[in-house]
Amino acid sequence: MFFIFDCNGSIVGNSKGYKTHKGAQAQCKLNGQSKVMQVLWNRFFERSQIDATKTLIYSIRWVEQPKSEARQAFDSMFSKPMQALNNLSIR
Repeated sequence: MFFIFDCNGSIVGNSKGYKTHKGAQAQCKLNGQSKVMQVLWNRFFERSQIDATKTLIYSIRWVEQPKSEARQAFDSMFSKPMQALNNLSIR
């Protein structure tokens, strides 16, 4: 999932993340008045008063999410289909 990080490295916006980079970027229009962008600018201005050498306002980064047990089973069925069929018991 893609996450929006502020200048301090904290996650901003949807805490569950965004499926696409485009979805996260839509929340960060520089000329927009979104709540996410207002938070990002406020944190940037607070930080710029402390350290004027930092210029990063926000970043969007991919963070790997752990797979659920169901997803792992689903993936193994397609990577080893014959073994999955042999393990399947139909009654």
